[in-house]
Amino acid sequence: MADTIGAGDAYMSGLVGAIVRGGLTARVIDGAVSGADLTAVGGLAAVAAGLTVGRAGAVPPTEEEIAVVAEIPWTRVSTSI
Repeated sequence: MADTIGAGDAYMSGLVGAIVRGGLTARVIDGAVSGADLTAVGGLAAVAAGLTVGRAGAVPPTEEEIAVVAEIPWTRVSTSI
């Protein structure tokens, strides 16, 4: 761990990004998101936070960095969550 600054921000932005990219926005608003959906988007958010704390400064990862570490291409996220 290099620096914890920005970990929470990276987690939240990763969570929101995964919800939007995964096409889950309406289900979240309606309260119809499943446990599997939450596990998937939470996992991607955790990867974002983990990458952030691995470097100095509050430097959040790119979508591509998250996808590489999570071994899930963003195109698959939108159909498999």
